[in-house]
Amino acid sequence: WKSEFIKKLGEDLKDCGFNVDFIYSSWDVGDIDAIFIEDIKVCVVDGTYNKIEERYPGAFERTLNFDEYYDIDYLRDNKEKIIYYTDRLFEEYDKYYKCMKEAKHIHDILESEYLIGMDFKKADSYTYEIINKLIKGKTDKKPEETHRFLGAMG
Repeated sequence: WKSEFIKKLGEDLKDCGFNVDFIYSSWDVGDIDAIFIEDIKVCVVDGTYNKIEERYPGAFERTLNFDEYYDIDYLRDNKEKIIYYTDRLFEEYDKYYKCMKEAKHIHDILESEYLIGMDFKKADSYTYEIINKLIKGKTDKKPEETHRFLGAMG
């Protein structure tokens, strides 16, 4: 539900004219881990899997802990289900990451074979030709590259 809250907040801020960057979750497809509002230098992060410690608590950062608003009695009454599904979730993630590791290994083997016969000059020439056809006359704006630390957390 935190992801939905952050997503809705970001959409509302966009509707108000703010420039909002949405940072998607690497865990759950379609979920939002964070939004960054450049105009006002604010970042809202779901800290469920991204643990964030304030360096100067209160001086620059402010943490709102939504965990304080849980219905503790309900959660305790349903703790067996919560434990079961949370454990299952992490078991599935473990399987996923093992499969991805194996897929990466297979990919690297295939790639090494393809690279033997690759004509990089020809590929680069063709790539630039396609890029020039796609963007010709579209913009004079220089593209920006944004580096975020959030992807390294978790």
